[in-house]
Amino acid sequence: MAVRTLDILSTLPPPDFSPVDLQVVRRAAHSAAKRLLERPLFSGPSWAESWDNLDQQFGLDRQNHCFRENASEWVNYLEPQITRGFAHFLSSGTFEIRAHRCMAFYRASCRMSDVVSPVEPIFRPNAVVAKAEEKRIDLLVEIRGENRTFGVAVEAKFKHKLTERQLKNARRHTRKKRGWSKKRSSYLLIVSRKRSENTAHLLENPRWKEVTWWDFMLAYEHELAREYDDPRFSQFRKDVWCQAYIEG
Repeated sequence: MAVRTLDILSTLPPPDFSPVDLQVVRRAAHSAAKRLLERPLFSGPSWAESWDNLDQQFGLDRQNHCFRENASEWVNYLEPQITRGFAHFLSSGTFEIRAHRCMAFYRASCRMSDVVSPVEPIFRPNAVVAKAEEKRIDLLVEIRGENRTFGVAVEAKFKHKLTERQLKNARRHTRKKRGWSKKRSSYLLIVSRKRSENTAHLLENPRWKEVTWWDFMLAYEHELAREYDDPRFSQFRKDVWCQAYIEG
């Protein structure tokens, strides 16, 4: 009986096959990998090859990198304290210091958001503003110059969730009340880990980009020049890293 079955099967034509089938599988695997791993923000050699490569990826060779600071072990920040801390340090010092820190913040956000037309590297602002909790927006970093006004709006989340229309209302405020450029402004939802419950909010507000504190802080360390940093600001950034990724 088994022999007869094999004989019958041998007469059947083989199933259709196309290399496209493998391409579909490959695309599915690639899509799954992208969901598991963040898109690398900085090109360079593999971390696994040497400690020097790891230092290069994180910018640890920079003397002002916040990882060189000791974290404040007694601190357990709430979300408004994080954003007010950023507003404080982005607004502290001479205008040159404030301008560089805010522009570094903007350029870090442009690395990962859908900014249509970021300003050119030679751009120099004539005014910068950093505010926390304006109209319930966690953080606004505004830059003005050459008849342009644009900035970065941040909703910062560690454990709390987005509320209904939060993203839409925030962007409307920057466009209608502050007159931000549509093409040059960036909108970031910064979270410790990306969450599926944010998907619906982001689909309704496509200009907003969900990024991790890991990615944003890494980008900011690369953008912030040593001469515009100071130990207190550096320690604060180390505290933000710890708040996001070290369970207290």
